[in-house]
Amino acid sequence: MATNEADLGGRLFPGGEAQRGLTPDSTNTIQLPESEVGILESTTIPKPTPSIEAHPHSLNRRGFLKIGLGAAAAAGAAALGRIIIPGLSSDGDGSGSGGDGDLSSQPIKTGETPTAQVTQPPVETVKPSPTATQEVVATPEKEPKTLREAADKIGMKIGVMVGGYGSPEDYRKVTEIQKKEFNLGYVFTGWNFMEPQRGSINYSPLQGDLNLALQSDMETFSGPLIYGDAVPQWIKQGNFSRDELLDLMNGRIKDVMERGKGKIGTYKVVNEAYTSGDVFRRVIGDDYIVRAFETARKVDAKAKLVYNDFDNHTASGPRSSRVEHTRKIVDRLKSEGLIDMVGLEMIIPYAQTPTKESVIEAMQGYGLPVIVTEFGVNLKDLKGTQEERFAKQADVYRSMLSAAIESGVCKDFIVFQVVDRLATWDKSREIPGASPDNDPTPFDDNFQPKPAYDAMLDVLKKASI
Repeated sequence: MATNEADLGGRLFPGGEAQRGLTPDSTNTIQLPESEVGILESTTIPKPTPSIEAHPHSLNRRGFLKIGLGAAAAAGAAALGRIIIPGLSSDGDGSGSGGDGDLSSQPIKTGETPTAQVTQPPVETVKPSPTATQEVVATPEKEPKTLREAADKIGMKIGVMVGGYGSPEDYRKVTEIQKKEFNLGYVFTGWNFMEPQRGSINYSPLQGDLNLALQSDMETFSGPLIYGDAVPQWIKQGNFSRDELLDLMNGRIKDVMERGKGKIGTYKVVNEAYTSGDVFRRVIGDDYIVRAFETARKVDAKAKLVYNDFDNHTASGPRSSRVEHTRKIVDRLKSEGLIDMVGLEMIIPYAQTPTKESVIEAMQGYGLPVIVTEFGVNLKDLKGTQEERFAKQADVYRSMLSAAIESGVCKDFIVFQVVDRLATWDKSREIPGASPDNDPTPFDDNFQPKPAYDAMLDVLKKASI
């Protein structure tokens, strides 16, 4: 969220954890879901088939044994059903009467004493049943019914900031939508929200929201770890030296990442750097970004690291002012091997909707995978009936999600919040541009999907064809 529009701490979640439906845990530990235990099915080993003694000298030209059965045996076999012996054939190659291996048909030469022969009962020829040609009928593929199912099908992550606030019933309904519709959970961990007083750290985002994401089998994204324009008052007023603030910054990164290690896959390490209120730049200097990413890489080498900014999602227009700024920071971090993804905030006022082409150009210009960290479309300045406004909003949702997919570099797309009347951009009294008429989310005040939701689902379904 842009610095001049929001302070993502106490402002983002006014009223604190009670309104967000969270219950602080005195242990401040992360409760992980129980592992599922796989059960191996036993394998039944069939009993070996008793061997049948072949008739003497009964090899045919194919090298198969012809089997002589007595009348009783043949009758018993008939009673038990047909006996199919692979490779047994009585057709062709002399394997019938008079064949090369049938001694009973050989002539007796003159002067030779005939040898008494035991006449064998006729052998019932057992032919294998012709194998019926089985037509393979493809099982109809199940059509995705949710954003999550459709995104899974194309290997994309559709995310949401997990948790919420309001009444307990509102919280329940919001989180049910989140669990059903999204496969990526954004766990907010703003410093001023977590540690409003020095040394008194509120771990409820990790305790509650992270657990919600993990138990819902979501992948996880968390941050911001460092946001120079939204720090606790004790940092703003602390008059710390450069080394002292560096130690505080690195300690903050280590604290959050060590608790999330193995559970959080991606971090917004630095957010909206070099704004007018950036205390880290003022005290530490421009290199604080590199220092923060170095610390994050050391703490968790497996985690993906993101630099995030606003107005950096389109190559032209009023929302493109931070594109070059972002590129310079990203290029420096790339040269040090410290960054994995670029974060784009896309809270779009309807009147400033960029073209799909300009968004694709911006996304592809960073030379790294891109993650949309916040998405919403604000409607406060759009006139018309509610039906007309929601239809136009759906067009923007469709265009921007299509741009992300078509760019080839964006497989992570986070919807900031999901219900209009509970969204920060609707209810905040402190964010410039916030209004009850913004209605920025894909679900209406009554928790019902809007045309914006249908547009997203349609885009995801078509991408899998």
